[in-house]
Amino acid sequence: FVQQVSVVVPTGTVMLSLIARRDWRRAGYRYMSRGVDESGAASNFVETEQVVEAGPIVSSFVVVRGSIPLLWQEAESFVSFKPKPQMHTEGDAPLLVHMCQQELAYGKVSVLSLIEQSESSHEHQLSTCFTKAMSEL
Repeated sequence: FVQQVSVVVPTGTVMLSLIARRDWRRAGYRYMSRGVDESGAASNFVETEQVVEAGPIVSSFVVVRGSIPLLWQEAESFVSFKPKPQMHTEGDAPLLVHMCQQELAYGKVSVLSLIEQSESSHEHQLSTCFTKAMSEL
């Protein structure tokens, strides 16, 4: 996806661009492709770049999002509206590979988890595993 708009402001014209790049390696329907593979590729990974150009000044901000980079799946996703994630116990090596790839590509990375964390949530186990794995990196 690419879109550009030119905006007139009191000091001149500003060009705003939005570019979204979807990774082809683990694309799929939301409930059919989850987690990360052994090579560190997260499911449904998208990089979105916002570019602002004001004369000779150019600013860029990149946001990436994707599935939680652990080995997991939602097997009963077509049976339940809130399928319970099933964790795999092969270890956290794919998470480490994924995070290293992110730092190589983007530099310092800030992680924001949008997983529901309450104990009654169907995502509680995934939240706990992710928090623990990230703290051990």
